[in-house]
Amino acid sequence: MSDYASLARRLEAALGASEAVGVVIQASDRDAPPTGAVEASCVHWSKALATGSTRRTVAADHAGCSVGSYVHGFATREQAAQAEDTAMLVAAGWVEPEALAELPTLPAGTGRLDYVPIAELEVDPELVLLSLSPEQLMAVQAAIPALKLTGKPQCQVVP
Repeated sequence: MSDYASLARRLEAALGASEAVGVVIQASDRDAPPTGAVEASCVHWSKALATGSTRRTVAADHAGCSVGSYVHGFATREQAAQAEDTAMLVAAGWVEPEALAELPTLPAGTGRLDYVPIAELEVDPELVLLSLSPEQLMAVQAAIPALKLTGKPQCQVVP
């Protein structure tokens, strides 16, 4: 495992103040009290980034967004496709039905997702999410030319 507190200090030195959280995928939801359902799965990492607080989330916490529940392995594609909120996203033109069918997903039956401030990580995360200004993003893109940015829905970055 890396020294994530040191990495957090290096990121701050290189980029200036920035928020970073690691996403840790757990096979079990044991020992994770529900954080509370929110409008969309991306709200969880947004709140973790904004507050610097760990959010341990289980399937019920992602129930406000059928697409996010599907992408994170908490629901099947059929369940998400039949959901009213998914139909509203498609009807509003926010996302095309074909794009939903192509989304990457975590394995069905994911136990929980933990969003942990990078300095507090005790295990290696699957990925690290950064909240960046445009200037900071340009610095990261210069350092990592192969960086791929994704589109809608944003929850697809986790798988």
